[in-house]
Amino acid sequence: MCGIIAVLRRSSDRAVPGTDEVLAPLAEAAALLGHGEPSALAAAADALEVVDHLLGGVPGLMALDSDPALAGRIRAVLAPVPGLLDMVAEALGDRITWRRTTPPSFASGTPSGR
Repeated sequence: MCGIIAVLRRSSDRAVPGTDEVLAPLAEAAALLGHGEPSALAAAADALEVVDHLLGGVPGLMALDSDPALAGRIRAVLAPVPGLLDMVAEALGDRITWRRTTPPSFASGTPSGR
């Protein structure tokens, strides 16, 4: 088991993100992917990058700590994403090779090794 949960370079002046602030961009990304259009990939990636930033550092850790259900809600919003990516890959056809792998956190609800 890894004991490192955060590396702090300096204190953060960002506010702790709220649950809706985290979940809204995730839902937006899933909705964009749900169209099955390859042109939506960049916008979906941008929405996911926003959440990555929100959940980074101490503010992100505090958001997850202050709302114990947040991690499960994130998992629930992201659960359909692998299938949605399959739809996008089908729309791309022979232009790409897509090998679907499901991250352990999506498959079992917990990362492997725990």
